[in-house]
Amino acid sequence: MNRMLARDVMSTDLIVVAPATTVDKIAMIMMLNLISAVPVVDEKFHLLGIVSEGDLVIRDEAGTVPRQSWWLKLFESSEEMAREYTKSHGQTAEDVMTRHVVSVGPDATTAQVADIMRRRGIKRVPVVEDGKLVGMVTRADIVQMVALGASAATDDKRPDNEIQEEIMDRLRNEAWVDTAFLSVSVQDHTAEVSGLIASEDQKHALTVLIREVPGVKSVRNITRVMSLPAL
Repeated sequence: MNRMLARDVMSTDLIVVAPATTVDKIAMIMMLNLISAVPVVDEKFHLLGIVSEGDLVIRDEAGTVPRQSWWLKLFESSEEMAREYTKSHGQTAEDVMTRHVVSVGPDATTAQVADIMRRRGIKRVPVVEDGKLVGMVTRADIVQMVALGASAATDDKRPDNEIQEEIMDRLRNEAWVDTAFLSVSVQDHTAEVSGLIASEDQKHALTVLIREVPGVKSVRNITRVMSLPAL
């Protein structure tokens, strides 16, 4: 599969707000545009932060600020309490935004972006170039790439021997499989793999890997799981 970059999938038609934009206006912008977050930028489009739905959930006007027991306050620093108060009572983007935003450059791979989303549990990653916001990659952008990639992977004109070579190259680069015990052949864009493997999980992974190779229309996996001798 061709390596795709953030610049290839990012959204560039962005809705942004200024630091002084009021919280009620931000909430209205999100609701009318069916979005769950807005970047906060200065006049030169430098990324300052992001206001997401999560930043607006605990709000005084919504009656969602929890009453904290006095004994819990003993375990919370004054700095933490001050930040929470600003978040729940502040009236502008600058007050409520998440400031330490994880971002990537335009040449980051989509694999790197997806890994950031997975590890940090976030739904979107801003794309920044020279300190300025140039785009946004969301989970929806990644899903769309997956959907489009399913149809783009087939190449009817690719020679069988070229497909076979790429399959073997990919297998050699994987630590979970030993190609010494495998044989791969390709005929009329149908790949067949045979030999011995260590587990059913490995057999499944083999099929997935081969299916990813451009030009492969179907996979016949006749590998056998090695049985360990009885002790």
